[in-house]
Amino acid sequence: MASSFMVKGDVHVCRDCGGSMTGTALGAYCENTTTIGNAKDPKDVCEPLGRERRLFCERCGEPVPYGETVCPSFDCGKTANRP
Repeated sequence: MASSFMVKGDVHVCRDCGGSMTGTALGAYCENTTTIGNAKDPKDVCEPLGRERRLFCERCGEPVPYGETVCPSFDCGKTANRP
């Protein structure tokens, strides 16, 4: 597993690697690694990035410039949720 942290809310994509999150009744977590999953930036350990540090939009998966809290994708354009 790429991460052991659980996130809640409207999260479909890992902010750190850009791969799909696996949902459970309690929330979602990242199972992407360098060998499995669909991460855009494969890594074996993902960090629980905050909204100002995210690398990918947690809703649509598009890359987000460092420090931006609004998704630059025309189709998404949503503000990052907390945390």
